[in-house]
Amino acid sequence: VLCNILICSIVFIFAKDFITLFYGAEMTNAYHVLRIFSLISLVVFPSMLVGYPLIGAMGHTKEANGSVIIGSVVHIAGLFILFVINKMNIYSIALMVLITESVVLGIRGYSIWKYKLLEISKE
Repeated sequence: VLCNILICSIVFIFAKDFITLFYGAEMTNAYHVLRIFSLISLVVFPSMLVGYPLIGAMGHTKEANGSVIIGSVVHIAGLFILFVINKMNIYSIALMVLITESVVLGIRGYSIWKYKLLEISKE
């Protein structure tokens, strides 16, 4: 997780330079999307680690699967709303992915708290 934070921070800070280096000056405006995706990576990585490896392995597969299902519904609803209000573009879709993944992580975090999955037994 610490490596993920470090790498995502570097990508976020130097996004404009990376885009210019790899794709040229004409694509410089794409750095906004790269920044959004670096934030998404900060959310997705811990979410994946606590999904099935923790919540599922501790016998709560319903919660692990449910978080993905709820995230899917949120994502589809968000995309539908963006389409209806005519705001569907690369930035809004990337932000919708960030929202969706944050919802999934939030649900999984709640499950960890609810079932006390990180508490150490004193037996």
